[in-house]
Amino acid sequence: DRSLRRHDGDARPPPEAGVSTPLPDPQVAGTRPSVLAPMQDVTTTGFMRVIGRREGPDWFVTEYFRVHESSTPEKHIVDSLLNHGTGRPVFAQLIGEDTPHMVRTIKLLQKYPIAGIDLNMGCPAPKVYRKNVGGGLLRDPAKIDELLGVMRAETPGRFTVKMRIGTLRAGGRDLESAVQQFDEADYDRLCDFLMAVRGAGADAVIVHARKAVLGNQWS
Repeated sequence: DRSLRRHDGDARPPPEAGVSTPLPDPQVAGTRPSVLAPMQDVTTTGFMRVIGRREGPDWFVTEYFRVHESSTPEKHIVDSLLNHGTGRPVFAQLIGEDTPHMVRTIKLLQKYPIAGIDLNMGCPAPKVYRKNVGGGLLRDPAKIDELLGVMRAETPGRFTVKMRIGTLRAGGRDLESAVQQFDEADYDRLCDFLMAVRGAGADAVIVHARKAVLGNQWS
């Protein structure tokens, strides 16, 4: 039964591609939802189980599925979709910038019990941003517009985005000071960017309130 793919208490059939659905309700009525932010190599099946035994968040997000020409959904991340045992919704996070293969992966993931698709635009690791993915995407507004539009159109139900508040290049003398600085111009750019993301049809934007320091291990 295709309705079994949904883990949020809603037994209706999944929506068509491009058709949004409301975000999962918080467990405590009248409160804002809590979400367990993913961390690569940490948010595993076992980690979700441990957190779930301690009441847990309103929903989880997986480690990111790497998407490229020859990628397939990583088995250990699929395991966290199938065997987390928390009874809570789980969003599948993707990282990539190759639009056709992002679409291909979204379709592949529909056979698993996902609550929605989340796009990673926050990871600043050198091996990530150099491929123009994760936090590296923040340097390429045109690519973001293309990717968001297509992903929204191809995603049945919920589509969310995780992002940083901006980017910096590592190597400056006052890097630590620059990381901490957030002036009016930064704020205006962030607001414009958030409006563009929501305008593209994202159901929610999860903001990691730090700048992505591209080229630095500790960012």
